[in-house]
Amino acid sequence: MIYLIVFFSSAFFIYLYEKNNTRKSLLIIGLLLPCILAGLRDVSIGTDVSWYVSKIFDASRNSSNFNEYYNTIILSNAAEGLLYRVSSHEFGFVLLEYFTQRIFDNFQVLLFALECLIILPVYFAIKKFSSISSNKKIWLSMLLYYLLLYNAGLNAIRQFISISFLLYGFSCFINNDSKKFIKVIISFVIALLFHKSSWLGLIYYFGYLLFTKQFKIILNENRSISSSLILLILIIVGGLMFLYVPGLNVVILNILNIDRRYYSYLDGNFGVSGGFVFCIPIIFVYILNRKKFKKEAKSNYFYYIYCYVLYMLCIQLSTGATLNASRLSWNFQIFNIISLPCLFKNFIKYKSETRDYGTIILICMCLFYWFYKIVYRGYYDTFPYQFFF
Repeated sequence: MIYLIVFFSSAFFIYLYEKNNTRKSLLIIGLLLPCILAGLRDVSIGTDVSWYVSKIFDASRNSSNFNEYYNTIILSNAAEGLLYRVSSHEFGFVLLEYFTQRIFDNFQVLLFALECLIILPVYFAIKKFSSISSNKKIWLSMLLYYLLLYNAGLNAIRQFISISFLLYGFSCFINNDSKKFIKVIISFVIALLFHKSSWLGLIYYFGYLLFTKQFKIILNENRSISSSLILLILIIVGGLMFLYVPGLNVVILNILNIDRRYYSYLDGNFGVSGGFVFCIPIIFVYILNRKKFKKEAKSNYFYYIYCYVLYMLCIQLSTGATLNASRLSWNFQIFNIISLPCLFKNFIKYKSETRDYGTIILICMCLFYWFYKIVYRGYYDTFPYQFFF
């Protein structure tokens, strides 16, 4: 199966590079493989590719200048009141399509370039987390990205470019990168140029500031509770109330004056998502390995839990609103590629200290997730893979 061959081959080349940092060619091969796979795919792989990506590319090909291209109608359905122009999409995305067509006039080059804008920021973001890089586990985080999110990125291309740059900017912010504020701002602007939902990235920063500046609340002489734990409880309770208390979500949406474009993402009567089933083993491992996880995650401990809680709450949205609502969860699921290696490290130790059984279990769980969601359920219309030729 070509997806898994590329996923594991890429992770293997990155692993070899981590073992020998002088062989940069190994890293280049490892990062190029998933981008090449994306570039060689047929237009039918990923719903959004045929829905608007190819149409915008054709609009550039058939236009004599940028202004004509920018105002081209790419979809019109009077019966449903739909009218989409090239200008309906974010400026950065349509600009990239325009120049790629003008320079190369090759749709596969565009798909390759778009995937590079997803994969490369993710890699360089992961590299900045010492809990991953110091343990030489970048290959593992990249493999988790492939199994958990790669196929979704072949579909929701604009949003995943946005998420990748938001993650990179955030990694600079929390790891005291030199000129971090300049990199944060540039990354955020690029993200906005590719998807309007990038404003959700502000939740990363607010959450981090709240959960790393915790203080103790004294209950009595022998007991205290951290402010981060109280905040987590409030988020969980508030999120569950929003989802399951009848009529509450409508009231909140009206108060917040949510844009009608996103209203259907949040409005509805919610149940329990099938995706939540995959959260149960993670919760179970957390209960058993909480102390080791806290040791590995260090100051990011509560923040990782915060992201996972938001991820679990978001995946419930698709049960009552629209399936597109689950797209909100990707903004927080991306942190799983950083937190899960910390959670599963030293989860199970047997006679041999050289074998990391926790990592093996984690990979097997994510493999099962990929098979269930991509192969069995057919999400994102990316399986089976088809070449463009």
